[in-house]
Amino acid sequence: MNSKNHLNKFNLNINEQTEKHIFKDINNIKEILLKSKINILGIYLVGGFGRGEGSTLIKKNKVYIINDYDLIVVYKNSIISKEKNDIIKKLKKKVS
Repeated sequence: MNSKNHLNKFNLNINEQTEKHIFKDINNIKEILLKSKINILGIYLVGGFGRGEGSTLIKKNKVYIINDYDLIVVYKNSIISKEKNDIIKKLKKKVS
């Protein structure tokens, strides 16, 4: 994913600060998923942010994500619950 190609395409309130925040979150998600030991074939951002309709709020110069990030992760083999839960914990720590 190239930030220049996707800048100003994640939410309705086109704002460079919010777009950079969202892009950083998405890169963190991608990094965590790709570092996991599961064999990922594809990661897709769907829902509001995937359509460029995500909701954000800026309050006191801080970006708040109103919607969640809806992802479809396609992997080669099924994963056990422990692996899935470990990935979810890492995502919750890293992404706002």
